[in-house]
Amino acid sequence: MMEGAKRVQGISTSMIRKMFEMAQKMKGREVISLGLGEPDFDTPKSLCDEAYKAMLEGFTHYTSNFGIPELREKLAEKYTRENGFEVTPENVMVTVGACEALMITALSLFEEGSKIIIPSPSFVGYYGYASLTGCRVVDLITTDEDEFEVNPDTLNEVASKDISFMLVNSPNNPTGAVISEDKVKAIAEIAEDNDIWIISDEVYEKIVYDRPHTSFGKYYDKVITIGAFSKTFAMTGWRVGYVIAREDLIEKMLRVHQYNGVCAPAFAQKAIANVLDTDMAFVGEMVSEFRRRRDLVVKRLNEMNGISCVKPHGAFYVFPRVSGTGMDGEEFAMKLFDDKGVVVVPGGAFGPENEGFIRISYATSYERLERAMNLMEEFVNENKR
Repeated sequence: MMEGAKRVQGISTSMIRKMFEMAQKMKGREVISLGLGEPDFDTPKSLCDEAYKAMLEGFTHYTSNFGIPELREKLAEKYTRENGFEVTPENVMVTVGACEALMITALSLFEEGSKIIIPSPSFVGYYGYASLTGCRVVDLITTDEDEFEVNPDTLNEVASKDISFMLVNSPNNPTGAVISEDKVKAIAEIAEDNDIWIISDEVYEKIVYDRPHTSFGKYYDKVITIGAFSKTFAMTGWRVGYVIAREDLIEKMLRVHQYNGVCAPAFAQKAIANVLDTDMAFVGEMVSEFRRRRDLVVKRLNEMNGISCVKPHGAFYVFPRVSGTGMDGEEFAMKLFDDKGVVVVPGGAFGPENEGFIRISYATSYERLERAMNLMEEFVNENKR
């Protein structure tokens, strides 16, 4: 049996995917999945219509590796206008989703043995990108006491000039934390003092509730911004993302992208370009519904014995502490699934310091969330310790 390359031996299958596959195999019983981070809304009809129109017009072939000019121009205008820092089309490269943007960033910029700060809890993929490139992770622990925001004082304790990168996700998966503007500015100043590049994953930037999103590029030049349309436009299967960076870095990333993703689907790029600066009321409607669901889930969780939950300011996740039930996150998740058919993700999947938590995605209907909360409350009451 071939063992495979050493670079992948330390990377395990995502716990999110494992839970999803377990749920898929269950036949003949009720299963409510609160595991996957995917909007349950359909892609807006206006986008589908534009994509169909683009297909008929011949947008079914390769595009430039950089992406179609119209989309790069629209993105440059959007970031200059909305996010507070100047972007030109030459600073933009369209990718096959945000995951490819992150991968080509890692493969083109990370050196083996270099150090990267990753706040914990964080999206599971970040550790994989570091592992594949031989990059050494410096953990930066965030806590529910700080609403899982990156604390500049804590960052100051670990930041140094021998650290090359910091990978930040706001709004955050799995916690829903949104870093406030004053903290974004403070973090940027620390990064500048230590000459640390910030990779800012902003794929949930439009899904915010009580606090606005702030881009790190507004306060710091050495920032690589990652974005996508998967969450905002409910088009996860279309695979269109992008990276915004200095031209010299874009050229380096192109060397990997040309052999990896090549280009995002042409018709999808054209459709997005045609609607990007139009009235997108559907985004506000989706966010309003997510807010309603968030409020339900947070309220119900905080009423359960042994569970406490911070109210998130963005994305569509909550990250409740379940250790008060006498179970760690993995035991809680597995037993909840076995007993009640409710799928959640153990917190340890997002960093080893998070075993006492679980992640819940509320990207499912309000009615199913009510049912899931009822089942979870039954489970907690039946397993008092």
